[in-house]
Amino acid sequence: MPGLLIYLIVMFAIANFYYYVFKNPSKIFKLFILFFILISIISLVVSLNYSASVLEGFITLTGYYTLLFGIHLLLRKVFKINKYPFYIIAFFLASFLITVFFAALMQDIFNYS
Repeated sequence: MPGLLIYLIVMFAIANFYYYVFKNPSKIFKLFILFFILISIISLVVSLNYSASVLEGFITLTGYYTLLFGIHLLLRKVFKINKYPFYIIAFFLASFLITVFFAALMQDIFNYS
């Protein structure tokens, strides 16, 4: 149960981060590149300290960040969900699906390659 609570808190923080930081469409890709570089550096540091494979950790963390950003773009640009409560709920649901399927995909890729 504590793991679920931690997951919900982290997803709430990420959803708020995306909702408030990536609001302006003209700067959205510049900010994405900046934060992608930051996430890449963080994933390299985490991979060097906790993972047996640096490439596996790097691909997993940066890929997960990119997919969550894709959810944000999908919700805000395609589905036009701009109301905060609806955005948070939709982001939670979509991030849960991404988490489950992305974890399974990464496990399949790195265990069988």
